Amino acid sequence: QWYQRRVRDRIYTKPTDARNYLRTDSFHPPHVFRSVAFSQMLRIVSRNSQENTRREDMDQLKQDLKRSGHDMEKIDDLEPLVYRKFVELEEDSSDPSTNRSTSLVFPVDYMCEIPELKKLLRETERLVQPVLGNTIIKVATRKGSSIGNKVMQ
Repeated sequence: QWYQRRVRDRIYTKPTDARNYLRTDSFHPPHVFRSVAFSQMLRIVSRNSQENTRREDMDQLKQDLKRSGHDMEKIDDLEPLVYRKFVELEEDSSDPSTNRSTSLVFPVDYMCEIPELKKLLRETERLVQPVLGNTIIKVATRKGSSIGNKVMQ
């Protein structure tokens, strides 16, 4: 039936992807290795709409992490934490009362009209709130040839 059709999501991996991850014998603090594994596992859980493809991709990731020197026992211990975090993120995104703000940043080159632009954006902000929710509008400028951006509100 037409109402049983659904969009199915799955992580796309390029055929040329070597699936190499940060090796554990490199000189990084231990929390970095845990973070790499956690974030990649969370990516798989959140980007797969079906349990069977999620399981396949998770097993593949575990093998890739093992090949990069990660401890399988630590990886297995992370998996329940990843699923718990995913559920928390799903609950937060479906609950409009969480009232998280989003920043909308306009990167611009420095110009003398910045004060007028900021004034216009401040006036527009109240019109944007009903559409985008709690949104902070910012202007990020780069003055001269400096590479350091300064964020102004």
